Amino acid sequence: MLMEKVLLATDFSDSARNLQHCVGELKGLGLKEVVLTHVVDIQSSALASTVLQKHNQEVLEEEKKKLTKMGLEVKVRVELGYPPQKIVETAREEKVSLILVGSHGKGFLRELLLGSTAFDIIRSSDIPVYVEKYRYREGEVAEPVCSNRLGSVLVPVDFSRCSEEAVEKVLALGKSMEKVTLVAVIESSEDPEELEKTKKEYDYSLEEIAGRFKKIGVSVVSRVEVGLASEKIMEVADEVGTTMIVLSTRGAGRLQRLFLGSTADAVARRSRYPTLLIPCRKPLRT
Repeated sequence: MLMEKVLLATDFSDSARNLQHCVGELKGLGLKEVVLTHVVDIQSSALASTVLQKHNQEVLEEEKKKLTKMGLEVKVRVELGYPPQKIVETAREEKVSLILVGSHGKGFLRELLLGSTAFDIIRSSDIPVYVEKYRYREGEVAEPVCSNRLGSVLVPVDFSRCSEEAVEKVLALGKSMEKVTLVAVIESSEDPEELEKTKKEYDYSLEEIAGRFKKIGVSVVSRVEVGLASEKIMEVADEVGTTMIVLSTRGAGRLQRLFLGSTADAVARRSRYPTLLIPCRKPLRT
């Protein structure tokens, strides 16, 4: 199951600690085990690395107690190395089904931006990555946007095998979802007839996918939009009041009208909504 065993990466920031508050909701989605992980960056800590490793191990052992009180099995790992690389390596070794990270944007747009560590994890991971987002208020600690993740799930679709894999992951969540919105985006065309033809094709294909959600009792709507994929995805997210976006980290869609590789980058970086990124393991169509 997607949520059964997760790696929770922390850097001891207020945002990362608040991320643990979201774990309780995942327990209701089948979460049983948590690998609580911190990586001491040897580039910045130098000779103090081993001292920090021991100290941070003790800190995480205290954090572990909070999670075990939730009825979860918890393992602590404090590693040395380059954080994004070590986090992904640890996730593979522990055979987790999901990596859970928080966004750490800086500056006045920080609640919309993705920190470099989280972004590098997404780029290199072959395991699904869930990126929690935060709301910042003047003079206050960041609050995770983790309430009712599955209330309104947005799934961008480009009809590639990678996109299909993301759809399969969402379908596996079953009736725990309240509502799903499927969206396909067509880049604008100078040929009105070709554009209209493509809209009809996309409408038909989306309805086929929507039927699979209806079959398991999940409310679903589908939309075809025209424009820049990442912008349209975020516009739809605002309109439908999404609580989580799920999309593939690579894509090569039919008729080449949507490419979910660069789109996933843009959405993960700029979206104000929690985002679940599904790496593509299947070969792309040629």
